Amino acid sequence: MKYLFFSFFSFLALSMQGQTDQLNKVDKLIESFSESQDVNLIAEAQTLIAEVFEKESAMSDPVSLSKKASVQTLALEHTVVDEPFKLCDEIESLYSAAFINDADMALRNDLLNFVYQAKKAMLNLGNKTYEEKSYDDAYKYYQKALKMNDLEVAHPRHARKDYSLQYTAAVFADLAGKKEESIKIFEELVEVNYDRVDMYDTLIRYYTEKDKKTDLMRIKKLKEARYPM
Repeated sequence: MKYLFFSFFSFLALSMQGQTDQLNKVDKLIESFSESQDVNLIAEAQTLIAEVFEKESAMSDPVSLSKKASVQTLALEHTVVDEPFKLCDEIESLYSAAFINDADMALRNDLLNFVYQAKKAMLNLGNKTYEEKSYDDAYKYYQKALKMNDLEVAHPRHARKDYSLQYTAAVFADLAGKKEESIKIFEELVEVNYDRVDMYDTLIRYYTEKDKKTDLMRIKKLKEARYPM
C-alpha cells in the first residue's frame, strides 16, 4: 500500500513538473514574440498550451488558465482569427475561471494586469474597426472590453467601472444603428453623473423624437442642474 501511494504521488509530482516546464516554454515564446513580432511564435505557444490543457488539472489551475488567456489575447490582436468575438468570449471565460481558482488571491495583481492587457487589445480592435467604418464590429469589441472591465470590478485591486469605456461603447452602438442600446448606456452614465454634456443632448433628441415627455423633462432638468448656463 505504501508503495502504491508513493507511486501515485511520484506520478503526480512528475505530471505537475511537466506542466510547469511547458508553461515556462510558453512564457519564453511570449517573450520572444514581444521582441521579434514573429506571429509563428504565437502559433507555437497555442500548440504548447493546448497540450497543457489535455490534462484536466489545467482547468482548475489559475496559472495555466491565465497563460492560455494571454496567448489567446496575442492571437486576437496580432493574427487573423476566423471568429474574433468567440475568441473574446473564451478569453473572458478563462480569466473568470482563473480568478475563481485563485482562492488565496496570490495572483490577483498579475491577473488584473493581464485582464487590462486583454481589455486594451479589444479596445484597439474596436478603434481599428471604427476607423474602417465597421461600426457594428466596433461596438461588439467595446462590448467585449466592457466584459473585461466587469471582471476588474468584480475582482478589485482598486478597480472601478470604466465610464469612459461605457461612453464610447454607447457612441459606437449609436453609429451601428443600435439606438436603444445606446440610450440605455447613456442613461446608466447619467445615473453616475458622468461628465459629458453631449450625452444629455443625445437623450433629449431621442426623447423628443419618441415623444417621451416625462423622460424628456427629466433629462432637461438634470442637464440644467448639472450644466447651468
